[in-house]
Amino acid sequence: MNFFVYLHRRASNGKVFYVGKGCRYRHKSKWNRSKHWQNIVNKHGYTVEIVQTGMQEWWAFELECELILKYRNHGLCNRTDGGEGASGVVVSQETKQKLLKQRWTNEWRNNLSTKAQERFANPEYRKAHRDRHLKVMNRPEVKQKLRLKALHQFANPVAVELARQKTIEQFSNPEARKHASKKALERFNTPDKRAAHVQAKAVICIETGKVFGTCTLAAEWLRSTLGRGDNSQISKVCRGVIKTAYGYTWQYVTQPKGVLA
Repeated sequence: MNFFVYLHRRASNGKVFYVGKGCRYRHKSKWNRSKHWQNIVNKHGYTVEIVQTGMQEWWAFELECELILKYRNHGLCNRTDGGEGASGVVVSQETKQKLLKQRWTNEWRNNLSTKAQERFANPEYRKAHRDRHLKVMNRPEVKQKLRLKALHQFANPVAVELARQKTIEQFSNPEARKHASKKALERFNTPDKRAAHVQAKAVICIETGKVFGTCTLAAEWLRSTLGRGDNSQISKVCRGVIKTAYGYTWQYVTQPKGVLA
């Protein structure tokens, strides 16, 4: 596995307060940190520095020990001298069940929910979380991985039927339908939001040069000027089924979508 060793520094003065070893996203994670670490971060903020990467675990442990010894006088919150960890440990089923009983209690869930609500009450945190999520989800390898996972799952008729039954069960509740409708309207209550939908295709009116984010937006423009307009007719022109719609020629465009209304 590709391990690395990292430092956490106080944002206020640059002093090292934690030395760690990990892989993937451990250097950026705030999960499973000590109370001492949390107190320092809440007071000073922190920055991350990767010391070395591409290491085997034993090598990372050795470097971690060296750095803890080097920075010990800086006021580290490390509780040990390093060289410890549980990577690759195989946990028995009995131990797993005990941990599940300890963690998935109502008290544990409520505490987790309260902490999440406190974090997301901060607009800056919400925006940063959304930006991080979009950045990850827009990576081609992540999209491909999710696509293959979905194809694999729904290749199983049992999974398809289970998803169908859950959807029917959920939307048999009038309150659930009302809530879903409200959310959908909030997501697409402006032309810009509708044009930004992942499946939206921008169209151009050849005669006027106007570009619309979707056929629906083009139809809305037609209704405002001509008193009539159907997005399906515009779509048929774009697909070559018919030549014109409402006296205009339409084409799909591949450039970034704009909305003119």
